[in-house]
Parts: sequence; structure tokens; C-alpha cells
Amino acid sequence: MKELKDQLTREKQDLESEIAGLNKEIEQLKTQQDDAQQKLDDATKELNNKGNQIRELEGKIGALNNKNKDLHDENTELSAKVKGQLKHKEEMLSLEHQELRDESTRLNERVDSLMGELCQCKLESEKNKLCLKSEYEDELRLRLEYEDELNLELEHKSREASSLRTQLTMLRKKVEVEEVKQLKTLES
Repeated sequence: MKELKDQLTREKQDLESEIAGLNKEIEQLKTQQDDAQQKLDDATKELNNKGNQIRELEGKIGALNNKNKDLHDENTELSAKVKGQLKHKEEMLSLEHQELRDESTRLNERVDSLMGELCQCKLESEKNKLCLKSEYEDELRLRLEYEDELNLELEHKSREASSLRTQLTMLRKKVEVEEVKQLKTLES
């Protein structure tokens, strides 16, 4: 009888140790899940920051568009001025005419340069948008998969802990029954 009682006591202690270990694992899994949520929040914040950067680039593109229009208007005005002056004073203003043509050429080159910059900014903006969207979707997918794995593992460990609690309860009842039997035997 004593051996059975000792064996049941050892089994009870083993089950209690195993439950304590499982509870510790559950806490670690909860911590990992909190860490994953924090990383997801950080990625969302970074994505918002990148969105702000994109909006800032779009503002710069708008400013370049306005500057381009102003330069184009200025170029158009200068061209009209050159043509008007050539009609009235072609001989007297030939040197000035050449300078204005040079200025017109410079402005056209500047307009072309600004158009190139504008196109480059637009391309970079679109590229950044696509890259950020892809990175965000990949990160989100990975985090969701990781959370699903953690949730499944947590659920499995919870079921194990519940099963062990049930076994421990049954074992305690067995021990109590054995103790009652021993007391009755001793009293007889």
C-alpha cells in the first residue's frame, strides 16, 4: 500500500512539474505573440512614414510642374518678344536678338532638364509606392502566418495542460480513496 501511495505521489509531483513547465511555455508564447504584434505596429508606423515621404515627393513634383509651367510661359514670352523686335529693328538689334535666342535655348534646355527631373521623380515615386506596398504585404503575410502558428501552438499547449489537470485531479481522487481504504484497514 505504501508503495502505491508513494508511486501515486511521485506521479502527482511529475504531473505538477509538467503543468508548471507547460504554463511557462504558454507565457513564453504569449510574450512572443506580444513581440510579433509590436513588430507589426512598428512596420505599420514605418509604412505611414514612407507614405508621408511619398506625399512630400508628390508636393515637390507639383512645385516642379509649376516651375516648369512658369519657365515655359517665360520662354513663350521671350520668343514672342524676339519675333516682335525682329520685325521692327532687325539690323539694330541683331546682337540682342542673338542673346535672346541664346537665353531661349538655355531656358528650353532648363525646361527639358526639369522635365527629365519631373519624370525621374514620378518614376521614383511610383517605384517607392510599389516597393513599399510589396514590402508591407510580405511583412504582413509573414506576421500573420507566424501569429497563426503561435495561436495553434498555444491552443495545443492549453489542451495538453487541461488534459494534465484532469489526470492530476483523477490521481488526487485515487490517492484520497487509497488513503481512506488504508485508514479503514488500520481501524479494523
